[in-house]
Amino acid sequence: MTVHRQLNVEDWIGILRRRKWQLILPAVLCALVAFAASFAFPKRYTSHTRVLVEAPIVPDDIVKPVVSDDVNRRLASMQGEILSRTHLQGLIEENHLYQKDWDREPMEALVVAVGNGKIQDDGSLRKLEVKAGDKILFSKYSGNEIKIDGTEHLILREDDILAVIE
Repeated sequence: MTVHRQLNVEDWIGILRRRKWQLILPAVLCALVAFAASFAFPKRYTSHTRVLVEAPIVPDDIVKPVVSDDVNRRLASMQGEILSRTHLQGLIEENHLYQKDWDREPMEALVVAVGNGKIQDDGSLRKLEVKAGDKILFSKYSGNEIKIDGTEHLILREDDILAVIE
């Protein structure tokens, strides 16, 4: 008849020593498979975030609010700053992403049309310095490509323009 006894630390150490290869081998194989699989997947960099906007807890008559802008306007401003190509290009260079594309030269284009301007934080409209007909220099990463009536166009923010060529 088998007697069951309480296992102590020395018993557990003995079990681990006898079965060490049964523990080490699967761990090493899983690590190697995960490392090899990381090369098989496409290199994609994405990021998501949430901004929590809460109503003020303290009444306005006790503490004057320091921000008077509409919440949607402030969020749009933050999104514009986060997604601007100049900001993203700095992050790409800082983190050494897309290194095979770094040798590309800035590109030239002719401005076909411009918008009304940019709304400032104080709500005023700042007119654009670029006008239709200007020849500009911009980075390869800049803008969004669209097709209108079979013609490809690039929509740029004024911040993404490197220079106006005269």
